[in-house]
Amino acid sequence: MPSERKLEKAPHLTPMEGEVLLLLCSAECLLEKEMPDAMGKSLSTFKTHREKLYEKMGVDTRQKLIAEAVRLGMVPCYCQQLREGLAGGTVQGGH
Repeated sequence: MPSERKLEKAPHLTPMEGEVLLLLCSAECLLEKEMPDAMGKSLSTFKTHREKLYEKMGVDTRQKLIAEAVRLGMVPCYCQQLREGLAGGTVQGGH
C-alpha cells in the first residue's frame, strides 16, 4: 500500500494520463503499439498523453517512468523475481 507521504509528491495526472500510466506499467507488458487499441484511442492521442505523462513525471523512457511510479507508490512493483535476484546478486543480463 502506498504511503500518503509518497502520493503527496506524485504529480497530478489527468484521467487519460492515469490510464496511459497504468498501461505502461502493467504486468501484462503490452507493447506501446498495442496500447492505443487497448484504450480505444489513436496512436497520435496515445503518444500525446504519453509525452505529457513523461514530462510530469520528469522522465524520458518507459523504464524510468515505471521506476519513478513505483518509487512514488503510484503503481505496484511486479518485478518480485528481479528484486530478489538483485538482492541475492544472481541477476545477469539486462532488463
